[in-house]
Amino acid sequence: MAPKTERKQIAEREWIDASGAAVTDKMAATGVKYTLLSTGSSIVRQYKDAPEHERIAMYCFGCHTAIGNEVNSHKDWPDPVEAARERMDYLRETGEWREPTGRGGIRYNREALANAMHEVFGKPVEYFAERMEWRVQRATGHQVLEGKSVVDGKDVADKDTVLYGTRALDHPDVAAAYDRLVPKAQVAVPTAESF
Repeated sequence: MAPKTERKQIAEREWIDASGAAVTDKMAATGVKYTLLSTGSSIVRQYKDAPEHERIAMYCFGCHTAIGNEVNSHKDWPDPVEAARERMDYLRETGEWREPTGRGGIRYNREALANAMHEVFGKPVEYFAERMEWRVQRATGHQVLEGKSVVDGKDVADKDTVLYGTRALDHPDVAAAYDRLVPKAQVAVPTAESF
């Protein structure tokens, strides 16, 4: 696996309630706040204040973004659109927000990753497979539900959480085992003459 480049946070993106307070439960949000850290300049948008044409445009943009992110995170699936369909249907049917099962830049096969973790840590594959949908604290690995640690009940900011599988790939032995199980396609390096 290629070394990860450190990405510097340039903005704070918050889901907010009607009073403007940040919320961790996306389903409790009524708007958003975006703050550029270098200047402190921010923009706030509340759903209730938006005219219908803005709501439609932002809904369509948001759907395309969510679908595209999910498809890009599941390029190893036979039909990556199925992952997006599952996520969108889940929201429509349950009224619950489910985080994407991948992240930008990293796509992983959950079954292969569970097998890699079994290989490294020795616990049953099922133990790891059932945790692949979890959001966890990056630092501790503790599961996070509705913005709270399941271990101590304390609030956990979204920026401090990752998917269980994403955190697992941060472990060099797991990453190496995963790479053995899911070899990367070899891409020919273009020659200078080809340009």
